[in-house]
Amino acid sequence: GSGLGLAIVDRSARLLGVKVRVRSIPGRGSCFGFKPAPSIKIVTNTPTYERMTDDMDVNAGRILDGVPMERAAAELLDLVVAVASGQQSKSEAQGVGEAEFNPWNLGGVL
Repeated sequence: GSGLGLAIVDRSARLLGVKVRVRSIPGRGSCFGFKPAPSIKIVTNTPTYERMTDDMDVNAGRILDGVPMERAAAELLDLVVAVASGQQSKSEAQGVGEAEFNPWNLGGVL
């Protein structure tokens, strides 16, 4: 095609702050994908969170441990707002967020 669709997606992605990956082969067309901007990881139980504290952002198991639901929800909302405002999630801070989301293998055969 003319590439207009890809140009629209690229511009939209930039406005949303996401990264677009493109693979094009002449005569075979293009495919594209993008990593959702940013990801907050939530684990459902405290033992797993304690094993993975370097990678998990939220321990939802605290609710089962006695933290009031309202408090946990308020803290999660605060984190969502902070990350949406530019604070890095734990994966992003470690520089591994880019490698964790890979919906398509863009190498090899399309």
